[in-house]
Amino acid sequence: MIASLSYAVSGFVTAASLVNRCRGRKYLQQIEEVRREARWLQSPDRPFMFILLPVLNESTTVASLIDNIGALKYPRDRLVVLVLTAPEVDEAKSTRRVAQQILDHKQYDWMRVVHLEHESSRKADQLNRGLEFAEQHCTASGWDLKQVVIGVFDADSRPELELLDEVGYRFSADPELDALQAYPVYTDELAQRSAWMQIEAERQTARALCVEGPRNLRYQLSSKGLSRLLAVPYLIGHGQFFRAPLLFRARFPVKPPIDDLVQGLAYSLAGRKIGVASHVDHCTVPHSVSVFIPQTRTWFTAQCSLLAIIDQYRIVAQRRGLGAAWIGILRLTVFDTIPWAFRFFELPISIWESCRRRDPRHLLAVLLALAIESQLERSIVTHASKTFSIKQPDRMLLRSLLRPTIKSIGPISAVVLRSLGCSIKHQKTPRT
Repeated sequence: MIASLSYAVSGFVTAASLVNRCRGRKYLQQIEEVRREARWLQSPDRPFMFILLPVLNESTTVASLIDNIGALKYPRDRLVVLVLTAPEVDEAKSTRRVAQQILDHKQYDWMRVVHLEHESSRKADQLNRGLEFAEQHCTASGWDLKQVVIGVFDADSRPELELLDEVGYRFSADPELDALQAYPVYTDELAQRSAWMQIEAERQTARALCVEGPRNLRYQLSSKGLSRLLAVPYLIGHGQFFRAPLLFRARFPVKPPIDDLVQGLAYSLAGRKIGVASHVDHCTVPHSVSVFIPQTRTWFTAQCSLLAIIDQYRIVAQRRGLGAAWIGILRLTVFDTIPWAFRFFELPISIWESCRRRDPRHLLAVLLALAIESQLERSIVTHASKTFSIKQPDRMLLRSLLRPTIKSIGPISAVVLRSLGCSIKHQKTPRT
């Protein structure tokens, strides 16, 4: 039985890798075609746009964030950037103080610091404070809310310069578009990352291009029936954009550990139209495995926050029917959540079976499958490197073979902590 399971895992990993590579190549071809057309460069009508930058304990990196966002191409009379801060332990070196000094020095009159008065480690609280300010600003300026777009970037975001131009064009050209995702690539500042995290940067980049992006495109092309429920995408906190009226009503969910995953699932389960931008957001992975494990644990916990997803779905959909939502959540759990925990056992099962039978074939089969997966992911990153100016990690094959086991430690630890009655804090890197 275990021998068969070992071979089944090898076959599944190999098959899934080949399928993902084909999807990734097709997705990149579609993105490249859109970028070559560049219709947004001739678009005269652009919506008003608010960019929300939630930062906490980021006094050393907020200057780089402000500079990168300030360099984005977009009409300044239609752009407002809000640097969202909250109380910190050391107010003398607080992010709020540093950000305000930078804005005063550089005279960025389209940027403002908006402070959350009460202490909170939840990004959603800061984002909702930014929404309050944006709504007040729209009312005072007499802006039509249907012509307003809200964007969110993380503290490590480095978006491509033409991203906002494309976002403005997409929302003005498609009145039914409710949200837009600029997918992240995680290969910035690799020299400051450990060897394991350089591998993880490549893995997460390949997943964005081979799994998450193609899934979102399938969701766009599907009908509102069962086919759409089987292609449920979610939003990622790096480079997500929303049409203002719906977001002002729904707000960002504060109950789950992270808001972006739950918000994206609520939008897609409610049948809201979610688009894919052809420009990406260049981001970073954590510095080390010790920081990466709590991050994946928090992500896993958010994905399993079913009641929070349903609550947000009811707000977004404005209805109480839950049948379709549960079908979508079940699909996502089967295809995303369960494999995370299962992959922890790939190598241990093959090693145990090889030792028990004194036959190395089980171990060699799994190692071959993982090697194929690693090389196919690397080929996708290489193919995308010219399009998105992606830096490739310098990594060894041996380390990449052990990567699935390390990746699964976060979800496994989340299950263990929950079974012991421990709660997962509302934190996410770099807030830990």
